Amino acid sequence: MLTSPSPLSPSSSSSRRPYRRLLWPALLGAAALGLVAAAPAVAAPPPMMLYVSVHGTASGPGTVAAPYQTIAEAVAAAPPGATIRVMQGTYDVTQPIVLTEPVTITAARGAGHSVITGTGPIFVLGDSSAGVTGVTIRGLAFDHITNAHANGVITTPGYGAGDVAILGNTFRDTASEAIGYHGNPGLAAPLGTHWTIADNRIANVTASGQSGMFLGNLQDSQIVGNTIVGTGWAGMIVTGTGPGDVAHILIAGNRVSQVPHEGIQVAYGHDVQVVYNWVTMAGLDGYTNPTASMDAAVSLFNTSQTNVWVAHNMLYRNYQGVELGQASYTPSLGAVGTGIRVIDNNLVDNPGGDAVNNATSGTLNATQNWWGSHHGPTAGDVVGAVAATPYLNHPVGIGQAGFGHR
Repeated sequence: MLTSPSPLSPSSSSSRRPYRRLLWPALLGAAALGLVAAAPAVAAPPPMMLYVSVHGTASGPGTVAAPYQTIAEAVAAAPPGATIRVMQGTYDVTQPIVLTEPVTITAARGAGHSVITGTGPIFVLGDSSAGVTGVTIRGLAFDHITNAHANGVITTPGYGAGDVAILGNTFRDTASEAIGYHGNPGLAAPLGTHWTIADNRIANVTASGQSGMFLGNLQDSQIVGNTIVGTGWAGMIVTGTGPGDVAHILIAGNRVSQVPHEGIQVAYGHDVQVVYNWVTMAGLDGYTNPTASMDAAVSLFNTSQTNVWVAHNMLYRNYQGVELGQASYTPSLGAVGTGIRVIDNNLVDNPGGDAVNNATSGTLNATQNWWGSHHGPTAGDVVGAVAATPYLNHPVGIGQAGFGHR
């Protein structure tokens, strides 16, 4: 950037040199005589590292020797881009902590030592007037969070959030979903983009109808390496409100078990990869209610999604393996979308069908899968128009002697 030179900056012009020689001695002399006011002291910038301790005080100032007592106090004092380190202890949060500036909130001693209890939601990313970008929440233990109507222990009402990292946290015995992205559809970037949800553990979401994660209108994001065990509805729902709302998403290496409905649901997706996940005992309602829909390990809610790849997953002992189109919701049904592939998966012992196509027209590509038999799928393994040949004669990634051999 080009800027105008300061009147006192050096110059090569010989005409200005006498001016400088006369000006600086005059100023120095005047200052010595007290005729020129001293420059005001520059305030020290706020600290970029703040600490919170159960033994701290509201007055802070947030140093490791004099920490804040609550996370909310530290957030209120933190400048944009600061890191708040939560020291070992249990923190009872009864009012939502609203994050409107980029900030990192992390456990000081590593995962599991900084415990948060209380009434959800705990962290709200953004508010009703503006979204927030650049938030990281890492290594915290959320334990016994009440309020089934909180829309998430970590949630995003209003204008949503972008550039968010939720890493290595644990959520145990929470009434509502652990992570809820409820941003409005059609938000301009970066809101709703560039999320990383990785290495979290969610166990026992207690309220009926509540999933481990509900992520709406998310794009250019990844959900990897998470474990979800026991919820009131699904493991994770990644959804939108119209075609292409969910785009460029990687869902990889997650483990989901013991959920009454979908293990992993994707709706209105474009360029979505569901790969290397392990889902078992999903769709438990399907065992007692054979007409139930939405009870697959991997549910592709609407048939018109494009470029969705379901591959290298272990989908074992669920009600259904992979389901395309929610049969009970007619608007979700139509022709099979372009680029939908279900390949290189282990599809074993899913009594409602290992691969189910509810589309009104078109064939689901489900080739190169292991169906639990050297002879390919047997009666009931495929439902609807499904192309299952050629098939694998051994489990994916396990070998000839692997599980599920019949």
